[in-house]
Amino acid sequence: MTRKDVNFASLWEGHPAWDMLTPGERTYIESESEVVDYAKKEQVFQSGTFPEYLMILLTGKVREYIGTPNKKPQIVRMIAPGEFFSYLPILSHTIYHSSAAAIEPSCICKVRREALMRVLNQNNQICMYFLSRMSGMLETARYRQLVLTQKHVRGRMADALLTLKARFGTESDGKTLNVVMSREDISNISSMTTANAIRTIRQLTKEGVISTHGKRILIEDEAALIHITETD
Repeated sequence: MTRKDVNFASLWEGHPAWDMLTPGERTYIESESEVVDYAKKEQVFQSGTFPEYLMILLTGKVREYIGTPNKKPQIVRMIAPGEFFSYLPILSHTIYHSSAAAIEPSCICKVRREALMRVLNQNNQICMYFLSRMSGMLETARYRQLVLTQKHVRGRMADALLTLKARFGTESDGKTLNVVMSREDISNISSMTTANAIRTIRQLTKEGVISTHGKRILIEDEAALIHITETD
């Protein structure tokens, strides 16, 4: 659902990219943007379609994944509030090669692709900002490829849990991951079957490394998780 009468300045205030824009560019971006609410599990964009918007997640959480007809989806990125996404296919002039969906009620600011390209062409600072973001994503993708191809299931699970903590933080107790995901989604992040994911979570729970409360996961011994990622 698209929101009406949105104060864009208040939504973007404090974001480093907003500070890089001139007053005229801010006004232009506001005129070429809309804010849309997405329900839990609602599709944000679909693989094979042409990108029309740069997106920034304002609230909620979004998963980006690659799916095939004969295989379970592979989650390639978890998107946290304040992050841009959907711009790589815009810059490479291609279709989406992945899909995205909200994993909880989410609010997204959508900037038309033409507005993004116009600002990038005239503002070197914002252009370098996106180049830096893209470089970081490339390094993360390389590391994830290493994790998924070289580590055993315990190492992949430990890395997935530490990644979720780094992306979304914890609740006030300092242990409970501030994201609720199904065991299937966690298995998709760590590239294992759901049965293996459940079995590995149970094993880590027995060892006291983590604990669970329904779908919620608590990190009880972060040092042990780090050790597992380095050795398993």
